[in-house]
Amino acid sequence: MRSVIRLALTLSACTVLGTLPAYAQATRTWVSGVGDDVNPCSRTAPCKTFAGAISKTATGGEISVLDPGGFGAVTITKSITINGDGTLAGILAAGTNGIIINAPAGSVVTIRNVSINGAGTGLNGIRILSASQVTIDKVDISGFTTNGVEVNSSITTLVNIKDSHIRTVTNGVRVFPGAAPRVDVFVEHTTIKGTQNGVNTTGGFTNIANSNLSHNPGAGVLAGGGPGPPRSRSPWSPARPERPRRQDRRRRSGRPTRSSRFPPSRSPTSGSWTRRWSGLAGRASSPGRRLCASPGGRSRAVSGYCGRSRFRPGNSARSRHG
Repeated sequence: MRSVIRLALTLSACTVLGTLPAYAQATRTWVSGVGDDVNPCSRTAPCKTFAGAISKTATGGEISVLDPGGFGAVTITKSITINGDGTLAGILAAGTNGIIINAPAGSVVTIRNVSINGAGTGLNGIRILSASQVTIDKVDISGFTTNGVEVNSSITTLVNIKDSHIRTVTNGVRVFPGAAPRVDVFVEHTTIKGTQNGVNTTGGFTNIANSNLSHNPGAGVLAGGGPGPPRSRSPWSPARPERPRRQDRRRRSGRPTRSSRFPPSRSPTSGSWTRRWSGLAGRASSPGRRLCASPGGRSRAVSGYCGRSRFRPGNSARSRHG
């Protein structure tokens, strides 16, 4: 009898456990300083860390921050947005990396309004190992022993760093493409201050615009290694077509070129025109003027050299004689 009761209780427990809800991935999840990672990361039941929320967020989704808090280091392996707009969203990464991005080709990752602090012992603020496009917007990075942003991607990558602050690190932005065929880094409206080197690049293409790189005792910008690919061949900046030469433009438009107007074989002093030229020589209307024959059989009285009269100021045709 007791064995039967135990079996019944076991089956009842399995039935209850089997009916526990399985949380589906949401396109938007939430984290809070007072949340819990066992929650579904909804607006009313938020998670506590970015790492806890990312597994419950669908590819291409967004993790939003409800209130101030420290949400821990995270490794990103898919397209996602971490958005700390309107709050004090922070990551404390003592002795480790703040954010590692290692997503497959085609992935788009955005980090916005997040403060990343290495507490003086962190390794890298943001480390980009693989992703097609990464945007770092309004991010504050400080207190790391190596790099604020490290770009060491294995695939073609576009990185945009804008409106951000990087300080008290060894290299503000470190770019070495590794096995990537192309890496483009754009730094805009960003302050890099109090680092050993502001931007340290050994490959790829790096563009710095409207930014403040100061109080960096090593170098503001340190560039080395092989040359990057030409800018005109960037997949994000189409090549500007080369302007054709004047002779080519005339040929395309159907207008006669200079050589076709005055071919050597048809000059007024040689060939079939010599007889007509000699016959018209006495018909000039005044001293200092001469008659020029044209292929159409007409003559015109002009000043100076006939072959150049149409192109020299003051030597244009005055009158025509049929």
